[in-house]
Amino acid sequence: MTQTKRSRWLLLMTVFLGMLAAIAPLSTDMYLPALPSMMTAFGVTPSVIQLTLTASMAGMALGQIAVGPISDDKGRRLPLMVGMAVFTLSTVGCIWSPSIQVFLIFRLIQGCAGGAGIVLSRAIARDICKGSALTRLFAMLMLVNGIAPILAPVIGGQILRFAPWEGVFLFIAIVGLILTVSAGLMRETLPQRRRVSGGMAASMKSFTALFRQPY
Repeated sequence: MTQTKRSRWLLLMTVFLGMLAAIAPLSTDMYLPALPSMMTAFGVTPSVIQLTLTASMAGMALGQIAVGPISDDKGRRLPLMVGMAVFTLSTVGCIWSPSIQVFLIFRLIQGCAGGAGIVLSRAIARDICKGSALTRLFAMLMLVNGIAPILAPVIGGQILRFAPWEGVFLFIAIVGLILTVSAGLMRETLPQRRRVSGGMAASMKSFTALFRQPY
C-alpha cells in the first residue's frame, strides 16, 4: 500500500471509528427532547420513561464486557457486523414497539449492540496504529465522544420539528445501517496470529487476576 493510499485509508478509518464511538451516545442523547411526547404516546409517568435511559446504559456496559473478549478470539469484523446489524434492527424495533415494556427490551438490546461500537472502535484503533499515531487517533475518538452528547440533543430537536419521536429513531437506524454496511466492507484488522483464544471464559479468569492487584 502506497503512502497516499494508506493516508486515505487511515482517514476513512478515522471517520468510521469516530461514528462507531459516537453511535451509543447518539442513541442515548438524541431522543432526549422527545421524552415528553414519548411519555404521552406510551401513557406512562416520567419515572417510567426515564427507565429507557437506564436500560440503554445497562446494555452498553454489558455489551462492552461481552464483545471485547469475543473480538479478541474471533476477530473484529464479524462481531462488529453482527453488533451493528442488531443495533439497527433493535432501533427499528423501538419504532414499532406497541408498549413501553417492549420498548424497554429493545432499548436494552440496542444498548448491548451499541456497546460493541464503543469497545471495537478502540480495539480497531490499537490494531491499525501504534505509538504517536495511536495517541492521535485516540485523541480524535475522545473528541468525538465529547462532542456527540452535546450535538445529539440538538439534532434530535431539529428532527422533532418535522417528525414525531419515531423520526429520531429512524435517523439512528439509518446511521446504524450505514455502519453495518461499512463493517461488512472493512477488512479484518486482527490477524489470526494475534488472537487470544478462550473468549468470555478466558476473560473472566483474567478479571479475577486483575481484581486481585491492589494497584
